[in-house]
Amino acid sequence: MSLRNRERGFTLIELAVVLAVMAIMTGGVFGSLRAVDRRALNDASRMLAADLRYAQRMAITEGRRWGILFDAENGCYHVRHMNPQRTVKTVNLPNGVRMRETTHADLYYLPRGTGTHGFGVWLSKGPYWQRTTATVSGGRIEIKEMVLSTDGNKPPDGD
Repeated sequence: MSLRNRERGFTLIELAVVLAVMAIMTGGVFGSLRAVDRRALNDASRMLAADLRYAQRMAITEGRRWGILFDAENGCYHVRHMNPQRTVKTVNLPNGVRMRETTHADLYYLPRGTGTHGFGVWLSKGPYWQRTTATVSGGRIEIKEMVLSTDGNKPPDGD
């Protein structure tokens, strides 16, 4: 066998190395896509919590009802001043984040800073879900732990 024939093909080791590098690169791409989903969802949850706190703070400061009206169909919510009724700002959920389930269509804060009712909303992006809640007593606003849903159409069980 001449030297020329040996230089034409790849050895089994060379092919294995190339396949391993490709597998690592592909895994990195998919991993970074999931990280993007988690980050967008976390950013949207933080933005919602900040707007809930803003409405609560404005209700206490002005001594009037302030609230948020949720529009899951259009993927947005409206921060509202209730006397007189006017929308202060409309927030569209970013980067493909979806509002999946809300316990109520709205949440209003009374002048003492407590909500008119308890509230929870599920936001999702890809297979990830995150819940933001507000309690009536004390008006506590909390972002729950992000979870991976086994069924993309239903929120995960539990809080």
